[in-house]
Amino acid sequence: MPKAIKITLWVIGIIIFLIFSAALWLNSQWGQNIIKDKAVIYLGNKLKTEVRIGYLGVGFPKYIVIRDVLIKDQVKDTLLTLNELKIDLNMLALIHKNLDVQQVIITGLHGHIYRNMPDTDFNFAYIINAFAGNSPVDTSKKTATTATPLKFEVEKVRLENIHLKYDDYTGGIRLGLDLEHLSLKMKNLDLDKMIIHVQDIKLSGFVSEFNQDSSFLPTKPPKPGKTDVQIVADNVSIEKVAFKYNDHLNNLTVVLNLGTLQLKLKKFGLADNVVDVKKLSVNNTDLALVMGKHSNAVNLKDTVININSSDGWNVNAGEVQFKGVNFKMDNENATRVSKGID
Repeated sequence: MPKAIKITLWVIGIIIFLIFSAALWLNSQWGQNIIKDKAVIYLGNKLKTEVRIGYLGVGFPKYIVIRDVLIKDQVKDTLLTLNELKIDLNMLALIHKNLDVQQVIITGLHGHIYRNMPDTDFNFAYIINAFAGNSPVDTSKKTATTATPLKFEVEKVRLENIHLKYDDYTGGIRLGLDLEHLSLKMKNLDLDKMIIHVQDIKLSGFVSEFNQDSSFLPTKPPKPGKTDVQIVADNVSIEKVAFKYNDHLNNLTVVLNLGTLQLKLKKFGLADNVVDVKKLSVNNTDLALVMGKHSNAVNLKDTVININSSDGWNVNAGEVQFKGVNFKMDNENATRVSKGID
């Protein structure tokens, strides 16, 4: 055998041995503890705040598991806690720039994002600043690139016991939500063409409250054109949903208590304003709308003659069923009638 071939085979053998040894080390609890401890020290020094990770598990080349995570913001308030995050993915596909996520499971997530007056940055901005660096970016030089974009695929997502709060006092928006269970199974996800095809969605135990108030931020100019988003959902199952919307600017309140909802959506097209529903069933649902009193009288004439020049929506529905649905509307700006429909 020629010497060159022997050297090549010897080098290949060494590389295979190193890869195999690295895989064994990554899959061992001892090696994973070393990675976890170094990651905690690095993040703590980088972010200048408290970071904890209780467990890190890597099953190379298949899955990553992280448990008992704590991240605090710079005023020592809790930014995020996480019971478990499990990502089942094909790590070897990253070589071909394909992020193939077969399953994502998130349980016990608690997060609080806020921005107090008169701050313009949220409490997580320090994380972005820590990794962004201090070097200014020269935007005057544009270089052409022919790099292949990263292809993203996801098959299943499961969320359990999610609690999130969003308090933007500068922007005038506050949102809180609690979620017991959400399972999602994708059929096709094409981010380049903005095509989202969902095979199954099951949502249960969702409670949320949305509050809108005065914003102290400058008004952003409207974005030109429409985003071409197409959504298809073969089976959507939703139960036990409670939602409340408070618009303090217009003194408007909407309260929804949803029993069950079944939906088969053939198409939702944002660019062409098309909604095509194959089946919709809503049961045991209460909806209340309250228009509170205004300090100034509303100009009804201007409201009536105001014409919306935007394109309307084309809605098609095959099978629609409503059972046990109650609707109530109170307009506190109008005089109550003594009889008939109020």
